[in-house]
Amino acid sequence: MRIKNKFLEETGGNIRSEKELFLFTTITLFVIIFIIDFFSVSILNLVDINSYVKKNLQIRAYLEDSLTDSGIKSVIRDIQNLKDVKSIKYISKETALKNVEKSLETKLNYSENPLPNALQIEIYSIENIDKISSFIRNEPGIVEVDVKSNFLKKISKFIDEINGSFIFIFIFLLLIIFILIVNLIHTTIRQRKKDIGLMYWLGAELLYIKIPFIIESMIATVIATIFSSAIFLVGYIYIKNKIEQLGMFIVLPEISKIGFGLFLVFLLTLLVTGIASYFSIILYLRSCED
Repeated sequence: MRIKNKFLEETGGNIRSEKELFLFTTITLFVIIFIIDFFSVSILNLVDINSYVKKNLQIRAYLEDSLTDSGIKSVIRDIQNLKDVKSIKYISKETALKNVEKSLETKLNYSENPLPNALQIEIYSIENIDKISSFIRNEPGIVEVDVKSNFLKKISKFIDEINGSFIFIFIFLLLIIFILIVNLIHTTIRQRKKDIGLMYWLGAELLYIKIPFIIESMIATVIATIFSSAIFLVGYIYIKNKIEQLGMFIVLPEISKIGFGLFLVFLLTLLVTGIASYFSIILYLRSCED
């Protein structure tokens, strides 16, 4: 307990003696962590969009009005036997009309329903969408097939490319963060090299020199992360609520997933800070020996 109190007293003394440098370090870490929070959430959002697109690959097939119930079942059975077909939902013309009225928020008066019966077909993969749509077009009882294969392929390709780019940027950003943290710690060491060198030459134990320095870096990281994550999370919740109020169709990750992502960023930054602090002070002490 005495050793623990000694470390904490030394850490507190270091912070008080270099308030401006500690504040500068904390603010810089705040900016760094906020940037990585942004890219982390962007990657999570991209993953959700990609997942949403892949889960909502649909083909709409319109049926002949003269097709009987047994004929409809036969068409469904033939399509269901295809390898990449996930599910098939029959939408009657009556249901389709109700859906249109609901979306338009008005009652449509028709002596005869002009909408056709249809099949909503979900598929697993976009790679075979052209093959599946071609098969459906040639199926007896099908009058038209609505599939935006080129658009879906472009969307899927775009998401994959962006996903790869974001991962590259994320890794590059981690490298930049590591370099910035090391530079910050080196600056701190240069500012306090007289105190560190004096303690070293007076025979202070290496543990006594290293631990307070590492604790100080950790404290700066924790403070920066708390403020960064809090501001980011409040802003995200505000934007998400506004989007929902406006009824805009935008895929955004759930708050719980964002919170977990921010927590992982916190652990990652804490780990990088600890490693950078440890090796920076070790390298400096070795230079003192030389």
